[in-house]
Amino acid sequence: MSVLMRIAGLFLLAFALSGCSGSGPSKDEQIAELQAQVNDLQQQLQNSRDAADEVQSEAETLETASSDLDSAVGEFSSEDWQDVVPAVESAASEVQSAKSELSTSVSNLNDALEEQ
Repeated sequence: MSVLMRIAGLFLLAFALSGCSGSGPSKDEQIAELQAQVNDLQQQLQNSRDAADEVQSEAETLETASSDLDSAVGEFSSEDWQDVVPAVESAASEVQSAKSELSTSVSNLNDALEEQ
């Protein structure tokens, strides 16, 4: 169940409880508990959004690194290979680093989604 659906359900439950009476926790206590649950769900939702933003950012970094590598490889057609190899190696290293960061971000996103 999505976080937003859970929040909506908690609000409906709070509304229904506001008209109930009887033994057990008071309405104020019930509403406070529901509000605490809503706050927790909102935090989980924000954590998921933050993790998704991180994945997006890392994907863009990987795309840039890949483009830089393509440009460096393209230099082989017009430059001496001995001058191009260091740039290609550097660009390849950037791609590997960006791939690793993206993998970490995806893992963090999965963790955030599993909290829900």
